[in-house]
Amino acid sequence: MKRFKSALFGGLIIGIGAFFFKANSSQYKTASKQVYYEVPYRRDDTIRIAYIGDSWAFLHSKHQCVIDSIVNERTGFQTKVRSTGVNGMTSKSIYESLFRNESFRSIIKWGPTYCFIVAGINDVDFKLGESFYVENMQLLIDFMLENKITPIILEIPHYDIINSYDKRNIRQKLSVLVSMIITSSSMDCIDSYRAFFERNLKKVSERIIYVKEQEWSPLGYNDPRGIYLEDKMHLNNKGYMILDSCIASHICKDIIMFYKR
Repeated sequence: MKRFKSALFGGLIIGIGAFFFKANSSQYKTASKQVYYEVPYRRDDTIRIAYIGDSWAFLHSKHQCVIDSIVNERTGFQTKVRSTGVNGMTSKSIYESLFRNESFRSIIKWGPTYCFIVAGINDVDFKLGESFYVENMQLLIDFMLENKITPIILEIPHYDIINSYDKRNIRQKLSVLVSMIITSSSMDCIDSYRAFFERNLKKVSERIIYVKEQEWSPLGYNDPRGIYLEDKMHLNNKGYMILDSCIASHICKDIIMFYKR
């Protein structure tokens, strides 16, 4: 009986917390569409590739990049890559950073041909909702297309989402549980967020490049090649080389298709 009462009380607390958070927190609201700023159109033959997003983009700048050398070797075009990212960023904060963060603004005003976007990992980690993820991604995609930049979207990778939750303190865990109630997200919600994105991607799928995990790491953090760090959430240097090679292949294919048109 004591256990039942404790469980009931715990459920009541979480329910009240969920109601309070929904009424008072803006963290679940989609970003507001911003007024676009002018992005220069480069007329030279250099392929410029921006690499932006969360901690995956941040850590990418610290590893050897092979995208430029692969694209150059296969297409003959001079290729440059620039990366910027911030740990913990959600799809919403990445979009807002295009307007508020000087590092993000600078890389866009550099005039990239392609922009690789790593987003969604923190959306599922914090259980912010399928619609939250998709609507913010739509804003990111629209911004890139409006500025004649081809968006390259990384499918949310299968990192160890359970281990990520287990490492949190009690207050952080409670926050996640509340978010799960508010957004109807399961603990391991990666596949549901992916599926919701793909269902809503059809209207723009021909105008973006979508890099699916199956193409570069079918087993996610269980990849036997050992491409993740010990936290099973972030890539090591080998992992970045494998992912970069996949990105480069997509870009090369797109360049070849462009010149066939």
